[in-house]
Amino acid sequence: MGNPSDITVKEHPLNLFDFIKFCLRNCQQNFRIRQRSTYFRTRHLVTLVSSFQQQGVHFVSLQDHLDTTTAQGRLMFNLFASLAEFERDLIRERTRAGLTAARARGRQAGRPKGLSKEAFSKAQADKTLYLQQDKTVAEIGQLLGVGRATIYRYLAHLGVATGGSPSATAA
Repeated sequence: MGNPSDITVKEHPLNLFDFIKFCLRNCQQNFRIRQRSTYFRTRHLVTLVSSFQQQGVHFVSLQDHLDTTTAQGRLMFNLFASLAEFERDLIRERTRAGLTAARARGRQAGRPKGLSKEAFSKAQADKTLYLQQDKTVAEIGQLLGVGRATIYRYLAHLGVATGGSPSATAA
């Protein structure tokens, strides 16, 4: 497997960033990974590998035969990192273009505005109970199985002015 001072991601139970911190603290000689693609999608990997090199820790990808101790390995590492960044930028551009095209066709992104049929019927019941002024908002919520904030949201949706608790407005 290599030098006894080498440690691999597979042998370490922590996530990648915790593992990297562990490697930097313990000044291992090589940081080995099995597959490059898994870890090269990390945005700050180039910075992390630079931190490794300052600590004397070398980055090695076993499957790709990529080793940052060599000039060729450093070139390939930077090339792969640039390609990953390029891929992220392309995805971002395509996503924005798709959203713009959808808006131009009249599509609206996100959750539909308004209430579902079930929520609308609860809102109507909420309005009726609220305007009767014999129950508090908390009691209305308990009856309808919703929270106080939802009661106020329903009332606002139906255009009912709220000025505190219904009992206070009755006085």
